[in-house]
Amino acid sequence: MHKNKLTILLLLSLTFTCSCNNPTSSNTSNSSSSNSTTPVRKEIKILYTNDVHTYLDNATKGDKKEVIRYSTISGYKKELGDNTLLVDIGDNIQGTIYGSYDQGETAIKLMKETGYNLSALGNHEFDYGVSRFFEILNISKSNPNPFDYLSCNFYNVKDDIRLDNVLPSYSIIEVSGVKIGFIGITTPEVFTKSPDTTFRDKDNKYIYGFSQGETLYADVQKSIDAVKSKGADITIALGHLGVEGTSPGNGSKDVIKNVSGLDVFLDGHSHNVMEKELIKDKDNKDVILTQTGYALNSLGRLDITYTDKIEKLDTKLLKQNDLINVTPNQKVVEIEHQYIDKINQKFNEKIAESNVEFRAFYDDKYEWLIRNQETNLGDLVSDAYYYYPNKLNLDCDLALANSGSIRCDVDKGDWTIKTSRNVVPFVNQLCLAKIKGKTLLQALEYCSSSVEDYKAHSAKFLQCSGLKYKINQSIPTTVEIDEKGAFVKVSEDLSKYRVYDVKIYDKVQKQYLPLDLDKEYTVCSTSFVLRNGGDGFTMFKESKLELEGIVEDYLALVKYVSDFKKVNDVSTISSINSPLKELENFSINYESINGAGNIIITDGQIH
Repeated sequence: MHKNKLTILLLLSLTFTCSCNNPTSSNTSNSSSSNSTTPVRKEIKILYTNDVHTYLDNATKGDKKEVIRYSTISGYKKELGDNTLLVDIGDNIQGTIYGSYDQGETAIKLMKETGYNLSALGNHEFDYGVSRFFEILNISKSNPNPFDYLSCNFYNVKDDIRLDNVLPSYSIIEVSGVKIGFIGITTPEVFTKSPDTTFRDKDNKYIYGFSQGETLYADVQKSIDAVKSKGADITIALGHLGVEGTSPGNGSKDVIKNVSGLDVFLDGHSHNVMEKELIKDKDNKDVILTQTGYALNSLGRLDITYTDKIEKLDTKLLKQNDLINVTPNQKVVEIEHQYIDKINQKFNEKIAESNVEFRAFYDDKYEWLIRNQETNLGDLVSDAYYYYPNKLNLDCDLALANSGSIRCDVDKGDWTIKTSRNVVPFVNQLCLAKIKGKTLLQALEYCSSSVEDYKAHSAKFLQCSGLKYKINQSIPTTVEIDEKGAFVKVSEDLSKYRVYDVKIYDKVQKQYLPLDLDKEYTVCSTSFVLRNGGDGFTMFKESKLELEGIVEDYLALVKYVSDFKKVNDVSTISSINSPLKELENFSINYESINGAGNIIITDGQIH
């Protein structure tokens, strides 16, 4: 027995000695790992949307399989797991009847229930006025499911002096131990894209401002430095700025090239479909730039792989077919259905049938056709603005519709009240103003100043009725704009104008007569254009308003299409059936996507 114990002790001693001296032993390994732990691999997803514009119902875009719904996004976020965030890049409370009916309240409630974490501030968040935006902000930040708006370049002003920022510039969200810094940026085009008066006090002084150019770059850089000083591992811009044709120096690419420290720029505003583009920053580092398009025609997904540093960043755009097997969030489905049904019951009364497809967009990428040339939908809307006051014997000479107010295509088939409101969803009042021929010519010159750039998407391009004009795009524009993008002046030398051969329809002589620069014409347009100087039409502010609040713009369109000649007891929209056909030689051609030829764009014809 004693001998066996001794043997066991000797064996234990040898075993212990071998273990301590073995360089590959578990003990040695444990000691080493305490000094250099292998980094844990983190997989993070960030879903992103931009310019949803309250397209809550797929049917508003024609093909019901074409557009994604919030309920599907919410279900997909849940499916991806806890390491998933959801952000929006602005313009989320306006655009269709679903936004304008309750001024964005249901859109925000849907976003909250969908699970949004943050949103950039877009220009159209102000379409119902600044005070309404602050009401919307309070709803977004309320429990349950709060989210905040961000903007590093939206600030208070007093006596022309910049004060503190109105909203948080940035937010840092920690996901699985990784700190992600989000920086909000808003286009300075707000002043021309929303009613200018909403940013002024009762004494007409600005009380809000949006930085641009070098100051904008400095504001973004300041926010980048701030999130990095607070330990952000990844820095992402939520920039409602846009590319290709936004105000010079204020686009997303401009910002990226003039700052350092961004990893990804999630963009909006210009409605581009950009899955992934690499842009060099100030330090020659690649920054991913991406944008989903418009109206939930795609959902963006940013994939992040992170250990102790960024291992991989990649973006992709998902279509509805990519999400076909996702189980929608049923609570969001319920909100969607209840609200859509409510709107349909109120506004889905059929008032006409259309034999024509009316166009605002180029193609399925939803890039604007109507902002660069005349279209049949632009004609229809401006014809409605011309028809309505003349129907009331108010003697309107011509009508103007800014292209930025016309927001969707319309397929052949039933035309409802909702259709009209989706076409012009801002619910502006029509006004009549006395405008001199010279001022009208300035407005046309201003509206045509960027027409040769088909990527400019200029909302100021004027569709018209009772008016014809031509544009020689080979002549350089002499239009000057201010720092907010609004009209300042244009050359007094008419030979330098690109707009020429302007004619106004004369109801007595039943033909189009040359514009008289000294004559006053009665013009119908929206309060946004004629009273508020919207889209930069400041030249109209000095004109005399003859009559305000004639009717809401979409109701003028309702009346016009309702008065088309009936076929089988239904008002039928076609050129031959228009009530304006009673006007001899009046230009109408809805069957052509390019309209009636009211606006001709040329390449070098001499005045």
